[in-house]
Amino acid sequence: MDKKQFRQRQIEQLRQLSPDVKARLEEQIMERFFEQTAVSTAKNVAITLSQKFELNTAPIIRRLQERKISVLVPKTFENRRMEFVSLTSETQLAPQAFGILEPVDGIPVAPTALLT
Repeated sequence: MDKKQFRQRQIEQLRQLSPDVKARLEEQIMERFFEQTAVSTAKNVAITLSQKFELNTAPIIRRLQERKISVLVPKTFENRRMEFVSLTSETQLAPQAFGILEPVDGIPVAPTALLT
């Protein structure tokens, strides 16, 4: 099975989750995520903006921002290049490839900042 087939299989499994099961899984993931020492001591956290069928990352993002942790989201470019941009209340998002929301603009964060 190649990467594309694997991703399609995972997407189908996510789409088959009942709303109750999906909500329970999202809560469990968020609890485990915030139990991590690396998260509680982080200054910056890079995370993706989830699509409707994926497990929702919005509650994690909100909690990080409430804790004054800088949230960084990916912005993709040609030739498989990616940069991370700070996500703030002013960040404008637009759907890009595969309908994934990405920042329209923003100042890229240095890769070394991803390690803090």
